[in-house]
Amino acid sequence: KGSVEMARIVKDSLVALGPVPEPVIMAAMPIAVENGMMSITASTSYEYAAPYFPWTVSWFPPTEARLAPLVEAWLKQFTDIKSVVQFIEPYGAWPGMAKGHTKALSNLKLNEVKIDVPSDAVALGPIVVRAMSQKPDAVILACNAEKAAKIIKEMRSLGWTKMNHILVFSSADTPELYTTGGKDIEGVQIYNYTNDTLSTPRWNAFKVAYMADHKGTQVPSLAPNYYDAVYMVKAAIENTGVTGDPKKLKEERKKIADYLQNIKGFKGLLFDWDNVNGVAMTKPTYIFEVKNGKKALVLEVKPTF
Repeated sequence: KGSVEMARIVKDSLVALGPVPEPVIMAAMPIAVENGMMSITASTSYEYAAPYFPWTVSWFPPTEARLAPLVEAWLKQFTDIKSVVQFIEPYGAWPGMAKGHTKALSNLKLNEVKIDVPSDAVALGPIVVRAMSQKPDAVILACNAEKAAKIIKEMRSLGWTKMNHILVFSSADTPELYTTGGKDIEGVQIYNYTNDTLSTPRWNAFKVAYMADHKGTQVPSLAPNYYDAVYMVKAAIENTGVTGDPKKLKEERKKIADYLQNIKGFKGLLFDWDNVNGVAMTKPTYIFEVKNGKKALVLEVKPTF
């Protein structure tokens, strides 16, 4: 379906938003590249976006460069962590993210035990029992939100009490984590690329509008990416002087791509950033702790590359 739609879009469009998720990116993006059309994959990792430069941009820098310092910052809050279990769902971008976590553990010379979480797994109890038999000091969850919540609930049922020694990665920071986890995820720490505790007129207005349109649901972590992608395209159109003239389609597509590869001071919904050769290199990342069912900011981690 994604490749069919991309084949239709490239006939006469200046630029496209998407595609997602990763299997669709791999199927559809080569069509955009072949036709020299910018297509913004705003919610995937650098590793999935990079093969399609300069006809896309990456919302994030290389995974290991971004995640290792972030996970190290989480670990350095504590002095009692020597061994870490990492639950990994072997699908999409998650294994790549897990490698970034592993890099942090290696840098700090901590022992890691990797536990696969099959995508079709329903009963997670046996997996958690096996993991807890390793007697880890901390746990990292690189799996979807519902599985992350169920694993945490199983851990609590087995007597786990150090809730801030559990780190949930960003893609699991969705409503399902909170609805499935309930009170059992209280005290868990989560990392994310957006700080929804920020208070600015633009962000506050967006949150109100989003919740009004989605029956009170909190803004999911990836929503600002899609919002910003629209405004990034708007900036490119306004600042390159493209006209949409079908006779200039090839030329104007390249103008947009060239502009977005190195856009400077882009005013995003949550913060401003620069692209360097197609990669967002100046965004901070954040660590939160769940308190009373909501995220409270613990740390802001600035880029170090």
